[in-house]
Amino acid sequence: RFWSRLLSASPEHVIEIDADVGNGDETTTPAPSPLPIHTSVARDAGPLFKEEERREEGDGSFTVIPHRGQFRKRVLILCTGGTLTMSVDPTNFNSLAPVQGALTDYLAGMRELTDDPEMPEIISHEYKPLIDSSDMGPGDWAMLARDIHTNYYHFDGFVILMGTDTMAFAASALSFMLQNLGKPVIFSGSQIPLREPYNDARKNLIMATIFASSDTVS
Repeated sequence: RFWSRLLSASPEHVIEIDADVGNGDETTTPAPSPLPIHTSVARDAGPLFKEEERREEGDGSFTVIPHRGQFRKRVLILCTGGTLTMSVDPTNFNSLAPVQGALTDYLAGMRELTDDPEMPEIISHEYKPLIDSSDMGPGDWAMLARDIHTNYYHFDGFVILMGTDTMAFAASALSFMLQNLGKPVIFSGSQIPLREPYNDARKNLIMATIFASSDTVS
C-alpha cells in the first residue's frame, strides 16, 4: 500500500491517490501553508562610519574613502545581547538581565582597550531591543550581514557579541553569507556577565578585538 501525491492544476491543493483502491478514488486536501519569513525585531544599524569617509559624486553615487592605513586600526562591535551584556535591571527587581547601554559603558572603562596604543579604535553598536539568542533566526543573521556589508570598507574587522545558545548557527549562516571576505568577523560571548568581579567576558572581549584587528587569523 502506498500513496502517490500529485500537484493539481491549482497550487492551493494537493491530490492524493490511493493506489491500492484501483478505482481512481481521489481526495483533495489543502496544501500546507508556506512557512512564515523570519524577520528581526531589531533594526539595521546602518552606516556607523564618519560622514567624511565617503564622497558624493555628481551622479549621486558615493566614493568610499577607505579607513585602512589612515589611522590606527578600527574594529566595529555589533552587539545583539547575551550574557556578556547582563547587568542589574532596576525595572525588574534588580535581577540580572541584558541591559541596553551596559556594554557601551563597560567598553569606555576598559583601560586595556582605551589606553594601549596597540589596540584598535573601537566603535560599538547595541541593537535595540537586545535579542535573546534562543529567539534569533535567519532575519537576525541577515541583519548582521547587511550591517557588515554597509560598513565593510570603513573598518578593519568586526566583532559580533551575542548569546551562546545559537552562536554556532549564526556563525555558520554568516560564513555562507560573507564568503570570500577579506576581513575578520569574530563571534564572542560569555558564560558570566562583564559586571561580575570574576568573569570570562572581559578576556573574551579583549581577545575578540585583537583577532578582529589582525591581518591574519590562524
